[in-house]
Amino acid sequence: HPLHGGARDNKIVTTIARACVERGLIAVRPNFRGVGASDGQFDAAQGETADMQQLVEQFTQAYPEAAGGKWVLAGFSFGTSVAAQLYSALAEQSGTVPDALLLFGPAVERIRFRAGSVPDDTLLVHGEDDEVVPLSEAMSFARSHDLPVTVVPGASHFFHGKLLMLKR
Repeated sequence: HPLHGGARDNKIVTTIARACVERGLIAVRPNFRGVGASDGQFDAAQGETADMQQLVEQFTQAYPEAAGGKWVLAGFSFGTSVAAQLYSALAEQSGTVPDALLLFGPAVERIRFRAGSVPDDTLLVHGEDDEVVPLSEAMSFARSHDLPVTVVPGASHFFHGKLLMLKR
């Protein structure tokens, strides 16, 4: 979360990016607005989503060979809200959507997406002992959207000691 020190160098974001690269994908992990050297101020996922949509457009223009390939959209905690909203916006506006949506430690109280605009195979990965977003809330959210959940046994919100499991 940008207001709580979240940044592109977060160990979970870095682990997810490395796992993607190991699978032959290009990983892009920008800071949200107002974090690090990024301009702007926190905007409760609205401005951040617009920024990420602009980044996707710039990336596909700069790397057309990659644009037609397989790509995934992943987020951690606050980033899951941005990822879900971005997926919905891309589906609605361009029809060009990622092949997968991965939500790690989802901030389920913040996630908003339109019915039918998120794929059935969206994967939620949640720590069993998440102290920020209780597992029961994540399960309720997944149940209401009919989404699969991978529960990491003994993991906290920040997946302390469980990063290798995330790479799988």
